[in-house]
Amino acid sequence: MPRFIPLNYQQNSMVVINYLDQLQAGTFEYAIHHLIDSKLDLSVFYPKKLLYQATHNNLTK
Repeated sequence: MPRFIPLNYQQNSMVVINYLDQLQAGTFEYAIHHLIDSKLDLSVFYPKKLLYQATHNNLTK
């Protein structure tokens, strides 16, 4: 006879989700993803990233 573990709704579980697999063409979410990924100019965020990479590379040398 099998022994089943009692179900506990308070337990935590980790579910791995690939968000790109969840986006389906033709949906509102896909349209927003496409606009942000290919149409918006996100270069305003780059200077901080480049500054961080430059200082990090100098520290590791």
